[in-house]
Amino acid sequence: MRMEEHPRNVEVDWAKTEWQHIRTRLSDKILIIELNRPKQRNAWTEIMRNEIIEAVDTANRDPQVRVLIFTGNPDGKAFCAGRDLNGMPGGGVMPGDMAPGRNGQIQYGRDGGGQASLAIVRSLKPCIAAITGPAVGIGATLTLPMDFRVAAENAKMGFVFGKRGLTMEGASSFFFLA
Repeated sequence: MRMEEHPRNVEVDWAKTEWQHIRTRLSDKILIIELNRPKQRNAWTEIMRNEIIEAVDTANRDPQVRVLIFTGNPDGKAFCAGRDLNGMPGGGVMPGDMAPGRNGQIQYGRDGGGQASLAIVRSLKPCIAAITGPAVGIGATLTLPMDFRVAAENAKMGFVFGKRGLTMEGASSFFFLA
């Protein structure tokens, strides 16, 4: 997509925006982006990744939005339980790591969590993680590029990659040290 295809400023009715795996609402110029898969403890999916990228990119152009707060649906009893390894096409493998409408170079593959992290870090508006309950894997690394992280008393952060012999995703090896 080329920039001229998108108007610079858009006003969105965030409460009426239809999402599959997130929920959004705007209150007093604060956009709340809620990971919304409570039966799966708000586990991460490719759909959720694409919706987060779209929500962040759109919020950057919405003058009604001054700050973004990310949280998990409280009924899920977790901020995000990590990537959903059940019910994925092809088992635990996400079929595409390129968000719809984005051009990329195949030789420079980017993990899905990394794409969401880059959307957050390029946000012109402050991003805050309101961590309620466990945040594991991508649920933990998603918070790293945010400007602030606020954790509830019952919050637990789980960077479990090393225990499983995996490299960290979500550009977290960069943001962990930043």
